Amino acid sequence: MKDKKIEKLIKEIFKDIALRLYELNYKDRNSLLAEYREWIHEDFREGKYINAAL
Repeated sequence: MKDKKIEKLIKEIFKDIALRLYELNYKDRNSLLAEYREWIHEDFREGKYINAAL
């Protein structure tokens, strides 16, 4: 049951991100995606996702 709640939360977050990206112009959309990419890469380098999964 906990996994279903987490899955639902992740889907809602992705939906919110997609709606936000849709509302932006091309330049701002690319800038925001680059920022998200940087955050994700930083978190992987620091092992945040790996530790959270364990």
